[in-house]
Amino acid sequence: MSLIFGALTRLFAPFVWSSPRRAARMVHGFAHAERASVIDMQQAARHTPSPARAAQYLRHAADEWRHAQLFARLAHKLDAARSGPVHVDTEHLYDTLGEASFLAFVHMGEQRGRAQFDAHLAHLAGRAPLPGRPRAVIRGVLRDEHQHAAYTGALLDELEPRRGGLVARMARRQLWRQWLRAGRALSSGLYLVTGGLLYVLCAPLFTLLRPRG
Repeated sequence: MSLIFGALTRLFAPFVWSSPRRAARMVHGFAHAERASVIDMQQAARHTPSPARAAQYLRHAADEWRHAQLFARLAHKLDAARSGPVHVDTEHLYDTLGEASFLAFVHMGEQRGRAQFDAHLAHLAGRAPLPGRPRAVIRGVLRDEHQHAAYTGALLDELEPRRGGLVARMARRQLWRQWLRAGRALSSGLYLVTGGLLYVLCAPLFTLLRPRG
């Protein structure tokens, strides 16, 4: 699954980074995702029965908080309109999935993040420097992503030695979530387009129905 996301990122990176506004929108999305991860990892730290795992989750949460701040600042430097705090909610993934499935979900997310950030770095390597030094920011975050993928994979092996089926289920769940998000975005866009088209088509009728004095 991470290979798919990496390939898609390589495909769309030239388009995204060709506009500071589009790049800022994407980077702000990174900040949103990292901030949501802070909440998930803090909840995991509160509910896990293992103090050792709780400590690792809290270190992970601290890293994600730092990433969210870095990406939020970078988005603002790329486009001054992208400013202000990042507000997120939570899906209570730990409570919903249980610890083993939660770890599989996080582990896949970290692998996907590595693939995406690698693709962005490869594209930015051939470009002139941009405001906010995005290459340096992404490179620093990527180092943490490698460490997060490693420790979550190790913990997952401890909790679920035969993890293949679990990872496959979480992959299907993630694909379904992405499909629903894409569907909501598409529905919203179609609503706006359809509404505008109907307004144009109905304009002559409004003229005919206007009271005549």
